[in-house]
Amino acid sequence: MIKDLLNGKFSENNILRLNIISYIVIIAFLTLSLGGFYIYIQYSNYKKILEKTTKEALDDRKKTLKNRAEHIIQIVNTTLENNEDSVKNSIKSHVEVAYDIVIHIYNKYYNYVSDDDLKALIVDALRKLRFFIGDSYIYINDFSGNVILHPTLEHIEGQNVLNAKDLELKSLFEKELSFIINNEEGLLKETFSIAPGKPKEEHYVYVKRISSLNIYLATAVPTKYIKNYTMENVLKLLNNITFNNPGHFPIQIFEVADKRNGHQSIKVLVDPIKPVNIGKYIDEKNIIGPYPDEQIFNSVKNNGSIFIEYSNNNGIAPNNELVYLYYFKPFQWIISIRSNLNDIHATIENGRQQLKDELILHIIISFLLFLLFGGIAFFISLFFSNIIWHIFTNYREEINRKSEQIIAANKELINRLYVDADTGLPNSLKLREDLDNVMKESEHFIMGVVHLDNFKLLNNYYGWKIGGD
Repeated sequence: MIKDLLNGKFSENNILRLNIISYIVIIAFLTLSLGGFYIYIQYSNYKKILEKTTKEALDDRKKTLKNRAEHIIQIVNTTLENNEDSVKNSIKSHVEVAYDIVIHIYNKYYNYVSDDDLKALIVDALRKLRFFIGDSYIYINDFSGNVILHPTLEHIEGQNVLNAKDLELKSLFEKELSFIINNEEGLLKETFSIAPGKPKEEHYVYVKRISSLNIYLATAVPTKYIKNYTMENVLKLLNNITFNNPGHFPIQIFEVADKRNGHQSIKVLVDPIKPVNIGKYIDEKNIIGPYPDEQIFNSVKNNGSIFIEYSNNNGIAPNNELVYLYYFKPFQWIISIRSNLNDIHATIENGRQQLKDELILHIIISFLLFLLFGGIAFFISLFFSNIIWHIFTNYREEINRKSEQIIAANKELINRLYVDADTGLPNSLKLREDLDNVMKESEHFIMGVVHLDNFKLLNNYYGWKIGGD
């Protein structure tokens, strides 16, 4: 049909077929265009929903990990505050005990011995008094700067610290004296060395004034004991927690210590996944690893916290896992909390499958709509083609009839133009045209002429009509 049309053969059937096909093509094009656009919109929505679902699931899991880390920090801070309050109350009670001893001795011997002997009795009674595993003691100074008792620095007893070359000791006494003058008793935080050659440490110092003897009692506890005690309690708590329940997230705690072998020293403090590693350094040969490398730990220290997502078979995490690493600066801890992402991936995969099924359903619907509208287009085109066929047939019959009339009229005109009405023979006009044609076709020809004598008399006598007949 297409070939016939290209060759100029415009038959009725070809035109009708072309009309039907044109309707179908137009409707199909519109249907496919709208269907394609609809599928594109659905696919875009599918991708957006999938990305949103994935992001929300990961964000929710990250929030959970951060909340768990914050819970651990809250436990640490609460324990630290409780221990700090406990230590403060404890050193106060120790000074109160020493104060009661001093008052007892004072009331018992004040009227019987000299002031020096009385102080000697007090010194003997308090020298061996120890607290906090033997590391804390009572020391006594008078308001003039004289050292009455100092169990760890006995060589300075009897000396006046205001005249001492040890500027640190002098500064410490001046600070305590200034405080005790304005307050009967109280707590100070000071930094000093407990003995020559030892590093300076931060201490809580509790002082109490005894006005009757013009002296004050004091004891000091390194704040590191509070920190160490808190660390021990928290680590013991975390190591005793069972993480076999999938609802829990395994917690690992590492301590960032001084460098060992030229590298940052990372010590395992808590590891429910590999408990045999507790107390070991991650760079030891007998460590059962692997663990995050030094670069990751440095990144955590620099940024405060980071998230790391591990995929399958990376060595560090056997499954798809999300790890939250948090740097707790007061204890030099790096807290690691893991979460298996298989449940999230399963949820996302289910969502992806549902969305994919919906997308396939939309494609099927679009295809069915294409068939539906294509069928409707076919029948509509067929209906209108039949109407066009009838109209075309009527016009064709009318045209044929008019053509026959025109042909007959043309023949009549030709007869009237070239034939003599009286004789039915070609007239003089026809003769001239024939002579012109013969002269154009040939240079030589013969023409015969017949003349009737006196025929004019017949016409004149009987008339032209009789003469013509």
